[in-house]
Amino acid sequence: MIIQSMRVRIFSAISLLSFLLACYYLFDRVNCRSYFFDLVFIFIACYSLFEFFGGLYHSVSIKKKTKNNIFMMIALIMISALFLPTHMLAYATFLCFIFLSAVAVRYDKKIKIFHDGLGMAIIFVALSFFVLGTLTQLGSFVQREKFSLIISLQIFASLADSIAYFAGSFLKAKPLKLAVSPNKSLAGFLSAVFLTPMAYFLISLYCPITPFPIFFLYSSVFVAILGDLVFSLGKRLMSLKDYGQLLPGHGGVLDRLDSLFALVAWCALYFYSDLSL
Repeated sequence: MIIQSMRVRIFSAISLLSFLLACYYLFDRVNCRSYFFDLVFIFIACYSLFEFFGGLYHSVSIKKKTKNNIFMMIALIMISALFLPTHMLAYATFLCFIFLSAVAVRYDKKIKIFHDGLGMAIIFVALSFFVLGTLTQLGSFVQREKFSLIISLQIFASLADSIAYFAGSFLKAKPLKLAVSPNKSLAGFLSAVFLTPMAYFLISLYCPITPFPIFFLYSSVFVAILGDLVFSLGKRLMSLKDYGQLLPGHGGVLDRLDSLFALVAWCALYFYSDLSL
């Protein structure tokens, strides 16, 4: 079962990455690359929001009154976010990410504050702001034609996720006992921290991906892993196994792009004054 799951994950990941790279080079030759990435972004944004809000709406673990309050607060947040300057949106989005990361690491089914109406409302409002803010920053990258940056971040996210997953599986390491992601292991985490920047550097020698500073590379490993935990927290609170079934073996678009979303938020904060790396 584990080997079969690995094969599905590997095939899906390679297929997705190959498709993006092929389209990147193909559309570059016919001078309509920007239109393609605009369409990809629109699809990702719409489908991500469909998965997130659909899961929240159909969740049986959240009371109807709490859901109504959450959706009302999200609507107010969305309206207010439209008036935030770019750099303030970057700060606010990343602050939500830090808050959600802390909740994800400390999450416990026995702690009442994580499950009462107000506690869940605060968590979901922060999560929705993080999703919306990240999609806004991703749209900004697309409009600025930072295609290589987006692909580079996705390659980095895929490397961190794959190295942690396979290292933890093959080494049969003890789990970290995180409630939101029981399969995460210390061996997988340390392997990702040490090997991901090295693997990314080796790939950059042969592929035209963005060369990031050393500090950004190592800090991004932690951000990518925490991004996975943040979206796992959402699934736990909504009692979902997967956000969707679009990508076999990956639990939907949000599950596949969780680390990318976190890296986009981190990148927007780190380079908000100058996005030309």
